[in-house]
Amino acid sequence: MTSAEALLGVEDLSVSFGGVRAVNGVSFDISAGGATSIIGPNGAGKTTMFNLITGAIRRDSGRVRFKGADITGASPAKVASLGIARTFQDLRIFSGMTVLENVMASFQHQLGESPWAVFLVPGRVRHQERDLRGQAMEIIKRVDLKGREHVAAGSLSYAEQKLVVIARAIAMKASVWLLDEPSSGLDTRGVAEVMGTIRNLCADGQTVVIVEHNLSVVREISNRILFLAEGRLIADGTPDEIFNDTALRTVYFGKGNR
Repeated sequence: MTSAEALLGVEDLSVSFGGVRAVNGVSFDISAGGATSIIGPNGAGKTTMFNLITGAIRRDSGRVRFKGADITGASPAKVASLGIARTFQDLRIFSGMTVLENVMASFQHQLGESPWAVFLVPGRVRHQERDLRGQAMEIIKRVDLKGREHVAAGSLSYAEQKLVVIARAIAMKASVWLLDEPSSGLDTRGVAEVMGTIRNLCADGQTVVIVEHNLSVVREISNRILFLAEGRLIADGTPDEIFNDTALRTVYFGKGNR
């Protein structure tokens, strides 16, 4: 599959910081459906790759394509509007707003955002708001937060707050999700809740790309693994292929942990 045919593709992507190649000539394609994990030791360039794809930082060279179109250099807002949702290790939810309000705020192209629409077509604005409220409630149910919709997001458990982040991504109706460390900071129960939700969404056809350090989670959820080291893509394979490779384990854990 070429980058032009893939849902998401990067071609020879590179960026340097202070003379250090954080990402060095990386190319890969992501087809629709399933979960792809990006792993590697600290400093491998994993989160930087997400930043390059979403336009949060400018690349030195290379291209990014989405649904066959070249989106290289597009702003983060433009990338999001095209259908690439990105989450962060810091949750970036509206803590003082309810779960329902957080989800409703994530829908794009709302008539109520236009003062002219509120003034000229108030009936259409109210109709859309009712429709979006119904959609938001369905999303909240989908991520197992039913009954929490009127609770302030900041008062939820950390695992529940991560589910709010996922609910917001669903509301964006994105074609690809880039999830940065979805299991970080969670206890065993929280990991099971969050990753179970992600796994169910993948089963429904969602396309997910995950940066993750919890290798148990990676093994369980991934259809495919991309292994980065020192900014380079050094392996691309199934979980069994990656985890059974002694050389890759040495790169990840060091020579004393084979």
